[in-house]
Amino acid sequence: MPSELLLAPVGAGKTEYALNQLHQVVEMQPFAPIWVLLPGRRQEDALRQRLVEGIDKRRVYFNITFFSFYTLYARLLDMVGKPQREVDDTARLKLIRGLLTELQQNNQLTVFQKIADKPGFAKVIADFIYELKQNVVYPEAFEIVAEHGSDKDRDLAKIYTSYQAMLRTYNLIDREGEGWLALEEV
Repeated sequence: MPSELLLAPVGAGKTEYALNQLHQVVEMQPFAPIWVLLPGRRQEDALRQRLVEGIDKRRVYFNITFFSFYTLYARLLDMVGKPQREVDDTARLKLIRGLLTELQQNNQLTVFQKIADKPGFAKVIADFIYELKQNVVYPEAFEIVAEHGSDKDRDLAKIYTSYQAMLRTYNLIDREGEGWLALEEV
């Protein structure tokens, strides 16, 4: 089945159309491998439920694999023989806290020097880094832009660059970085 991208407003029948297509493929080729990409677990659960309650009330389907973007990244990298050591959110926050402490102790921050060790700051930085990574803004590119920006921009660039360097040093990856690698491999 060729890939299709459906664009329509909410409530226009995209999900119903996709389910009908899925049912048609399953009827014609019951064991054909089918990949379904959804934004998150809630959408996956809802689609599974609608699939089972669908047209023919079939209770068992074979070879249908549901993915979020993050599980798809991992699968693609496994398929090309490049599985990664991904850090979970808890470990990632701990790494960022350690990095912020180190930068603060070495007086390498300007604007964030006094708050780098405050509760919640590491989470704000972690979210900011993910936002940059989701938009495929590499540390090097952000650093170049930050050079012409404010002290805050330069602090953020230093933190982001140091974070990414730490991941590379320890051969680790975060979930957004896994997306970068998958994109390079595809």
